[in-house]
Amino acid sequence: MDYQFPFGEYLHPLIQKDQTPKKAFVLGVYASAVHARWIRDSKVICQALAVASEPEIFWDGDHDEAEEIIGRIKIPEELGRLEVASDQLNGPSARALDDQILAPLSLSRKDAWLCDCLPESRLNSSQIKAIHERYDPLIERYGLNKVTLPKRPDLFCDEKRAQEITDELLRSEAELLILLGDIPISQYVNRVSDVLYDSLQSYVDLYGYGSVTETKIADRMIGILPVAHPRQIGALGSHSNKWHQMHLEWEKNQNRKELIAVLDLVHTTEMGAERIRKNLELDKEDPVEYCRRMIMNKDSVISSRGKNWYVTNGDTEITINRYSYTIITAHKI
Repeated sequence: MDYQFPFGEYLHPLIQKDQTPKKAFVLGVYASAVHARWIRDSKVICQALAVASEPEIFWDGDHDEAEEIIGRIKIPEELGRLEVASDQLNGPSARALDDQILAPLSLSRKDAWLCDCLPESRLNSSQIKAIHERYDPLIERYGLNKVTLPKRPDLFCDEKRAQEITDELLRSEAELLILLGDIPISQYVNRVSDVLYDSLQSYVDLYGYGSVTETKIADRMIGILPVAHPRQIGALGSHSNKWHQMHLEWEKNQNRKELIAVLDLVHTTEMGAERIRKNLELDKEDPVEYCRRMIMNKDSVISSRGKNWYVTNGDTEITINRYSYTIITAHKI
């Protein structure tokens, strides 16, 4: 069956495009969607209506891509217009994956094969409510399509789908399997491997959060790293503060280990040194040595976003490029 979103776009599955060998295989739950803000007579009818499949798996919500996709959706003039929803409503899980899971592991998208237990979008309860209250009453009068996307299921991965995921995992040649939340553990790993845990909590009770263990899948040993779902990690909407804080602590430790491992390579330019001296009011102390000392300070918080590390201690923040190890700037915050 061809499933349709509000205003006519058809659902399509999302699979990994670059299928060259990878270092890590990431298994999520199910695909999200492109969300639009629906405005009629200068009033917001819906802040975030799912209107199309994402352009790629774990899409990062690129604004220009969202504009292009939403721009091709035609709605009756009397019903107003669609525009791109808030940046927080398109691609937040992907950004959490990139910045808070892959980056602390010294990985990027090019190193990861991405997959979902269910590779298609589904309607959650808030989308069902919005469609029922605001879209469905207009179908007959304006000749709109009926929304046929299924609701979010309880089962995301059956035996057939588990075999498909295993086939992808083997093709990826990845040595590390990253599991996002409970469902990839209970519905995939528990089907294909003999492990002692069936949830993230039971894994943490046995091995601790962020610890890598090994298991056999299809006669191949592979590292297993279960982490909280990106919704919890990024504190997105309704979330568990326990998992959010637990992951932040893991992330901080990972970033610290990674940065300390290359501490001798941390440097800056002559211009950068002058900027740091001025911003931090340093007198005779060498700016690079000062920054290295801040990195080693146990009270410093080290985070990563995009291509940079950020070292924060008290009222001081240092920005370091993760690839060149160049101190870009340091300043008071």
